[in-house]
Amino acid sequence: MKLLPLACPQCHTALLANNPDIVVSCPNCQAIIQIDEEGLTRLPASFIAPPAGPETPVQSWLPFWMFEAKVNLGERKSQGGRSQENEARALWGQQRRFFIPAWELPMAQLRQISSDFVQTPPRMARLGAAPAGGPPMTPASTSAADAAKMIEFIVLDIEARRSDYLRHLHYDVQIKDGPHLVLLPADGRGLMHRH
Repeated sequence: MKLLPLACPQCHTALLANNPDIVVSCPNCQAIIQIDEEGLTRLPASFIAPPAGPETPVQSWLPFWMFEAKVNLGERKSQGGRSQENEARALWGQQRRFFIPAWELPMAQLRQISSDFVQTPPRMARLGAAPAGGPPMTPASTSAADAAKMIEFIVLDIEARRSDYLRHLHYDVQIKDGPHLVLLPADGRGLMHRH
């Protein structure tokens, strides 16, 4: 066991982290810091601009692990007609972005958010660095490795929701790029990028 001083490696300000937080933001310089067995390291992250529309203040930044992946749909058997299979092949016929929530939330919400973002990705206008004096990042408690494992579950969830009574599905997932930590803005009602 190794005890680590929880201080930002960039500005040495004390970090606010609880168990099971593995990625936090510095309250002073807003650097994104990963906490692991090796110590504290600065982690690159992309802050995504709020969607255009009425000015609503960002109240927090929600962390997602983003992956680019190709889903190779093999055999798909169902009780319904071919229209759902054609839609499935159209969806998975091209590389997709998967956004896996990295903060703690119920599995049903994680499935819903991730599945919706596969089909309708958020607009990706990057802000670069954290807005100065802005709100904090919600700490991440899901590792990138665990998020990668969720991709297959999300594919299965999307296919099971189709209206053709799925009986059998054979597919494989090839991660082409990622993980990348992206931070999406949230207001008092939740994600500002509606899914």
